Formats: sequence, structure tokens, C-alpha cells
Amino acid sequence: MLLPRSTEMFEIQVIRKEEPRVYRLQRRKKYISVLLTKYSDVTSNMLQIMTRGKYTHASLGITEDEFFSFVTKGFHVERPAKILSRMREDIPCALYRLRVSDDVYEELSWKLHQLSDCGQLYKYSRLGLFLCLLHIPHFMERHYFCSRFVAEILQDCEALKLRKPSSLYLPDDFAKERQLKLCFEGTLKELIASDVKRMNILNDGTRNVWI
Repeated sequence: MLLPRSTEMFEIQVIRKEEPRVYRLQRRKKYISVLLTKYSDVTSNMLQIMTRGKYTHASLGITEDEFFSFVTKGFHVERPAKILSRMREDIPCALYRLRVSDDVYEELSWKLHQLSDCGQLYKYSRLGLFLCLLHIPHFMERHYFCSRFVAEILQDCEALKLRKPSSLYLPDDFAKERQLKLCFEGTLKELIASDVKRMNILNDGTRNVWI
């Protein structure tokens, strides 16, 4: 038996649940720097003859006045203005910068300052440099030469994807990395005096280097 149709109209409303909106904050980018230099000491001159390269030393910086690297005495914190004050001749140099995320910047900063606190545990590796010149990949714990140190730190912090093992990097190899942007080339004296060295003041009050 069929029931009579009701004369009342029923409106069926479909209530759609709104999808939650996700807001992703754009994290501010920061810069780190690779400084290439050519000194006039015996080791530097010999290395330039053997490699026929333009630069013989590499260091890594996260601020405008401090760079970290390895010299024959071991781990070393370099201050360009101080170096210039005790050198009679000017020093050829090139400054490259790399844009990184906050996370990479903070990890790299932490690693460098940890190394600085226990730098006496790390040694300069003449053997490592010799193997590098022979194109032989190697690993020596707590033993570095300047360019291997810079390359390994950049790789460990995922700041730069290397084209070859870090132990095979020489200073001039950083100039071939597309991610690294050349922002100055000249002398150390010119770099210190140039506009390249102006500070980038971030909204949160922290300081960053070279805009």
C-alpha cells in the first residue's frame, strides 16, 4: 500500500565541514660566506705552482669579521682586519656567498663554535693535502687542510651538495660551484673598505652578513 505524499516540503541541507587552513610561515633566509685568499708564504707559493690555481686558502664565515679554517698550526679563527694589519703587502681575495635556511645557518654556526671551543683536538693534515693533489680520496679523523674543512662542513650541514669528495677540494674548486655566488673579487683591503661588507639587519634583531 502506497503512503500518500506529504504536502510539506523538506529541505535537506548538506553541511560541509571546512578543511582546516594551514598557514606556512616563510622562514627568513640567511647567508654564509666562503673567502678565498692567496698569501705569499712559502707553502702558499708552492701550492700555487703545483695547482696553477689563483687562490691557495679557503675559509668559512657566518659573520662579517670572523672566518674559520685550518692553517699549518691547526684550527684557526681568522679576522680579515687583523690579518691585514700585520701583513706588509695586500692580499688577493674573492668572496662567495651562499643563501641558506635558518636551520642550516644555526647548525653551521653551532658546529663552528663547537670546533672553536675544542680546536686543540684538531690538526692540520699535510698528508691529506698531498693525497688531494694526487686526486686520492681519503678520510683522516680530526685532521684537515683548509679547503677540505670548508667543503666537509658545508656538506655535513646540507648547505651545499658537493661535486666530489670533500677531501679532493682545493680552494679554486669553490669558484666552480654554481650555488656559490661571487660578490667580491679584489684585495683584502678593498674588501674591508667596500660596500659589500655592509650588514644586513634582520627584523628579529640578529645580524647577517653581506647583502
